[in-house]
Amino acid sequence: MEHYLVQIITLNDYSPIYNTPQVVNKNNFILDSLNWTKIEGTFTANGSEEYLTIGYFENQTVDTLNNYDDEFNPYYKIASYYYVDGISLIELPCSILIPNVFTPNADNVNDVFRFNLCSKILKTTIFNRWGNLVFETDKQNRSWDGRTTSGINCEDGIYFYCIETEAEKHKGHIQLIR
Repeated sequence: MEHYLVQIITLNDYSPIYNTPQVVNKNNFILDSLNWTKIEGTFTANGSEEYLTIGYFENQTVDTLNNYDDEFNPYYKIASYYYVDGISLIELPCSILIPNVFTPNADNVNDVFRFNLCSKILKTTIFNRWGNLVFETDKQNRSWDGRTTSGINCEDGIYFYCIETEAEKHKGHIQLIR
């Protein structure tokens, strides 16, 4: 599941909001103004969220919106509103996910060693096959991009990680393929 940066949106006019929503209505533009339309989805929080924004953020053309003219609503082209019947926040059981291979070759696919753990990360260390420290961080949710702490690209091969959390230590290996 993707993680998104969620922040407060402040507008001083009726200009469109161009954001990526966390949950998308599969039916696109809602035309039924008499009945309820169910919109559902899942958003996986990363723990730093403070706001939830609900709305429609697609960039519709003027021709599309002109088909829905409403002479009694002066903002018919630029505003919408929703009645929300319910939102559920459910904490799901955490699953640990630590991959064993990644390919930091700048193709935007699997370019970083990213892991999902159930408790706060205290420290992440990466060692080469000779036991030399190549990367270390004490930042929460930090991923490894295949470079040393000083920014030098690491060679293809097997590396060993130690991820310390508040609850336990996770040790294993990761294969780097460029």
